[in-house]
Amino acid sequence: MTPDPTPPSARAVLGGGLRIVARFVKARPWSFTSAVTGAAMFAASIIASSAVIGWITDSAIIPILNEGEPASDHILGVVLAVVGVALWRAAAIVMRRTSAGWLQLRNQQDLRRKLVEHQMELELSWFGQQSIGNLLSVADNDTERSTGVLAPLPYATGVSLLVVGTVVLLTLLDIWLGVVALCGMTLIVFVEVRAAITLYPAWEGIQTQLGVVTGVAHESFDGALTIKSLGREEMETERLRAASEELRDRGIYVGVRWETYRTLIVVLIPAVSMVVLWVGALRVDAGAISPGDIVTALYLLSLLTFPIQLIAFVLFDMAASIPGWKRVEAVLEADQRVVYGPIQAVLEGGAAPVDSDAVDFSYEPGQAVLSDVVVDIPAGRTVAVVGPTGSGKTTLTL
Repeated sequence: MTPDPTPPSARAVLGGGLRIVARFVKARPWSFTSAVTGAAMFAASIIASSAVIGWITDSAIIPILNEGEPASDHILGVVLAVVGVALWRAAAIVMRRTSAGWLQLRNQQDLRRKLVEHQMELELSWFGQQSIGNLLSVADNDTERSTGVLAPLPYATGVSLLVVGTVVLLTLLDIWLGVVALCGMTLIVFVEVRAAITLYPAWEGIQTQLGVVTGVAHESFDGALTIKSLGREEMETERLRAASEELRDRGIYVGVRWETYRTLIVVLIPAVSMVVLWVGALRVDAGAISPGDIVTALYLLSLLTFPIQLIAFVLFDMAASIPGWKRVEAVLEADQRVVYGPIQAVLEGGAAPVDSDAVDFSYEPGQAVLSDVVVDIPAGRTVAVVGPTGSGKTTLTL
């Protein structure tokens, strides 16, 4: 397995992913708005919790430890602040997750409904040019993959606000802390974008190979009796094994590369915290900030350890969504529709006669399926249409 060594540009991946996201968001705007609102509330709760921890350090912990103030004078305010922030965060999480799940589920349903409705309008000749297994893969795996970015998207939107809020808060505490945070966050986001761009070609190969594996498996099921009668079991088994191993190798490649980037991201986050601690200690010695400010900064950065990875998850899912959407879009753009005549059928109660004269029909120009067919069936008569394979029985009854 040799993945494409030349990744596309950042503009191509991010632009294509954002267009897909915009399409789905436009279809379900209220679900997205609710999810993003919950994500913004969650981001605000994290910033608020770090501010509360800093306030508790300066107004309660230090006075109790250094000045001997009684803990009972501070406990009520501390408990109310902590419980208030916790309830705020819990409500935000429920709102975000419920709305994001609804956004993804409804878009999957809409997409599969469109696929079915569109394929019902296409000619039978189009289906003859397709692999049934591949079409099943499009309806199942590709629709799921193309909408996969929607579940973590609101959370990542909130995390983006959280990153901005973190930089702003640290800058308000001290300009040098803000500079360190800005440089560190920029480096982390750069690594995340680079990971998505690098893995996009590999994801495209995985989606294509999934269709191949599904197609081979479906062909084996359909032709099981023929395969056995011809004694080709080993050949068909080898064919499926080769396709499956190719898919496995592509999945391993993506997994290894993704974990490499994720490990780098996980290492960068505490590294930024260490630099902030070092710079903060120097600023405390200079009298520019208080110890509570350092606690606020470090606590906020510690809470970013997992959320900041959500940006990488979204970019990762976005890179995977593009090839999945391309395969879905290829089916939706098929235009070999059945053209119907201008005569409309009139529904009447009871049985109806069938009467036709000199009927001709073809799926492709010059390849007649029915030629000069005459039908005269009285109302209420039961008639069997028989004939050899390929004589047009199905076409006639349709």
